[in-house]
Parts: sequence; C-alpha cells; structure tokens
Amino acid sequence: MEVQSTFKRFMKAVGYLIGEGEIAVTSSAKCIAEKLGWKNSNNMSAVFKADPVYFTEGFIKKFCEAYPSISVEWVLNGSGKMVIINKTEDITIIPEDARIKQLEARIAAMSRNREQQDKAYELILSMLDVVSKTYSFFENN
Repeated sequence: MEVQSTFKRFMKAVGYLIGEGEIAVTSSAKCIAEKLGWKNSNNMSAVFKADPVYFTEGFIKKFCEAYPSISVEWVLNGSGKMVIINKTEDITIIPEDARIKQLEARIAAMSRNREQQDKAYELILSMLDVVSKTYSFFENN
C-alpha cells in the first residue's frame, strides 16, 4: 500500500461521505470511530495524520465495510471507481449548486460556538472541491 496516494483517496472518500451526509462535518473523527465500533475516537486523529500504526490496509478494509458505497479496491490502489452504486436503487443526483446551498445551510445551523464554526467552515470549504469532483464523477458516468 502506497500510503500517500492511498491517504489522498481515503480523504476524498471521507469528503464524499460528508457531502452525502453519512459523516458529520463537525465531528467526522467521532462519527467514523463510532461506525467502526471504536470506543476511542482519538485514534481517528492518528488516522487523519496517516499514522502508519492506525492507517493500515486493515483499517481501510474495515472503513469500506462500514461505508459500503466506497470501493476498497479504489481506496487501496486506485482501481475502478470510488463509489459503488447498487443498480437496483433509484439514485437522485442533486445539482452541485443545491448541494453547496445544503452545505451552507449546515454551516448556518451549527453551534454558535465560534471556534467550532471556524473549524467547520474551513473543513467545508476544503471539502467543496471534493464534492465538486464527486459530482463530476457522477455526471461522467
């Protein structure tokens, strides 16, 4: 596993899941840790720093089991597509402008705690690029 490329793909997948509302923007580490069954979300901080003790192939596999719409092959080696789509489901793709408005509404609805708002706002701005690329993916497929 080539860590730097794998980590970039992992973060893109996290951005996609945030955009889909499957992971909370303001507490993504806690949300993922809970979904993985981890009692201590502090370990996710190490994952988000690509710490080789925690950011392992086993972690990626467990993450993709917890979030089955994400392809483990794509995260590990870049093959195939990031999102696994069940063809039997009806899929509604929300236009990018509407998705951005939804994200802006989430920012407005957050706690009044200024520090938390600043961190969340910075995270959302950094994720807008990922969301944009994700919708490009759907438009091209």
